[in-house]
Amino acid sequence: MTDVAGKMIYITGGASGMGLIAGKMLAGLGAHIVILDLNPNDASLKDIESARRSPEQRVARYKLNIADRDMVIGTVGSAVTEVGAPDVLINMAGIGGAAELIDTKFEAFDRVVQVNLYGTRHIVEAVLPSMLARGSGKIVLVGSMGGIIPVYGYTAYGSSKFAVVGLAQCLRYELKPRGISVACFCPGEVETPWSCG
Repeated sequence: MTDVAGKMIYITGGASGMGLIAGKMLAGLGAHIVILDLNPNDASLKDIESARRSPEQRVARYKLNIADRDMVIGTVGSAVTEVGAPDVLINMAGIGGAAELIDTKFEAFDRVVQVNLYGTRHIVEAVLPSMLARGSGKIVLVGSMGGIIPVYGYTAYGSSKFAVVGLAQCLRYELKPRGISVACFCPGEVETPWSCG
């Protein structure tokens, strides 16, 4: 994704880790950036602003718990009205954790699925109306190598990321005829704060 000058890019989990790195890189290529994060701090906003190619590029931040569907729909609606509709969505928000199923309480397993799978579904649902209205857009979902290759001791995380990969594949077929492309990238092990945003 290098031809992004003037494009409006929404990044969940954009205040830290890979989301922040993506925001800075894309701002440097001329994109407008909207950070959607559980902790949208001043430092991350300033980092992205300082990476911009031009001061005319918009950078905005919104507090978002991606596991809360009502909050996602409402927050994205506000961002569309206040800053502009997304040309690109990059869903970086997610959580992890290592444990065998027998050692994982239901609540912990459910939390991983709520953030990683349902959170992905919520944010896609929220951005689709504006993309469908224009007949264009790009959705980038973050899976994991742990969502392609089973990893011992990552039952909750792996299950959620296998589901994200499957969701991306299904969405690709559904949305391509409507002018919206869907990509899913699956990084290997990455040092990250594992925060959800």
